[in-house]
Amino acid sequence: MLANEKASERRSGVLQVKNMRAEFVPYTFHGFLQEESACYLRYEIKNGRCLILIAQLPEYFGTDITSGFKEIVKSVVVHLVDESVFKLTTPSTLVKYVENLMLPNKALKKLRDDTDLAAFDFVRNADWVACYPPGVGLIPGEAFALVRMDDELNYRFDYRRKDVIAEFLGIDTNNLNIDYSKLIGWKSNHR
Repeated sequence: MLANEKASERRSGVLQVKNMRAEFVPYTFHGFLQEESACYLRYEIKNGRCLILIAQLPEYFGTDITSGFKEIVKSVVVHLVDESVFKLTTPSTLVKYVENLMLPNKALKKLRDDTDLAAFDFVRNADWVACYPPGVGLIPGEAFALVRMDDELNYRFDYRRKDVIAEFLGIDTNNLNIDYSKLIGWKSNHR
């Protein structure tokens, strides 16, 4: 086990996380030039494990989920802190940290305690899956990617079939299903 993994393991014991499930169509985040951007987002937190599923919206021409991924991560952390999903001793410190994601090494020193670090690790190490519905991505059918991040939030999209990702994560493929009819009507839900 690497030193970072040991530290992360120690920190995870400090954090208390509520079981929760939420779905957003559309979920808004800051895109290029701070424009309001949108995607589908669903998260489920159960027994300390978190699955976050994001999807590109049909007929959407703003910042895509691949290019806007760091901003999506940042907004999810802020959202979970605002929803009191984590029991944090200093939630404002974590929010300040994620708002400064472009300088993670300097910002990391600003976190006050292991609880803040554990909350950040929890979101960074969540099971992130990106979905491109039929007709939205580069291929005609639906496409899925498992997204992984390092400590500095450098991310990698690993494109695989839905069943392969589900097996890798140890979940049922139904957990990765999206009701595409909700995505089609996303503009009517957007304010």
